Amino acid sequence: MKTFSQHLKIAATATAILVSMIVNTPVHAHSGSGSTDGITLTPNTQATWLFVDAHEEDDQVAIEWATLSGNITDTFSVEVSKDGVNFHNITEVQGTGNNFSSFTYKTLVDKAAYLRIFRIRRKDANGNTLYSDLLPVGGASNIRNLNVTQNNGDTLHIRFSREHEGPVSVVITDLNGTFICNRTLEASAGTNEFRLSDTGIRGQYMYMATIIAGESRQSQKFLTR
Repeated sequence: MKTFSQHLKIAATATAILVSMIVNTPVHAHSGSGSTDGITLTPNTQATWLFVDAHEEDDQVAIEWATLSGNITDTFSVEVSKDGVNFHNITEVQGTGNNFSSFTYKTLVDKAAYLRIFRIRRKDANGNTLYSDLLPVGGASNIRNLNVTQNNGDTLHIRFSREHEGPVSVVITDLNGTFICNRTLEASAGTNEFRLSDTGIRGQYMYMATIIAGESRQSQKFLTR
C-alpha cells in the first residue's frame, strides 16, 4: 500500500507532466507572456506547494518538498521548533529552474529523540514569503503516571514519568477543545515534577491536561476548585 507521501509525489509527477505539456505547446510570445487557443500563459513568480513531507531515515530526518513553479532566485529555509510557535532556521536550499516547471527538493538533518516541528519558508527575489504546513517529527518516548492537581489560583502541579530526557509539551484545554495554554518543559528520564503558574484556568471548571513527547502522549481531566 502506498504511503500518503508516495501518493503526493505521484500527484506532483502527474502535475509536472501536465505543466510540461502546456509549456511545450507552441505559443506566440508577447511582452513576457504567451497565448494559445485562447489561453494566456504568464510566468508565475509565486511558487505553489505540490507536497511537503518530513520523516525519519535511519539516523536523520529527511525533509522533502516540491513546488509547481519557482525561480533560481528563490531561497528555501528549513525551520524547526520545539513548540510549534518559535522557529529558527537550520539550513537553506537555493531554488532551481524557471517559472513554468515543477521542482523537488530534499535536505537531511540529524534525528532527535524528542518532538520537533519543521516548516519550510520560501522567499523570492522580491521579498515575498510563503510558508509550508507544519511537519511534526519525533521519536516516541513513553509518558506514564501523569498526575495533575491544582495548587493555588491558576497554578498547577504536574507529575509524570518518561523513559528519555528531552522537551515535552504541556497543553491545557477545556472539554470543548478550546486552547487555554501551552508550555514546553525540559524533562529528565524518570520522574518529573513541575509547577505551572499563570495558566489562565478559572475556578470550578473541568479541564484537560495533555503531555506530548514525540509520538507519545497522555491526558488527564481535572476539576478546579
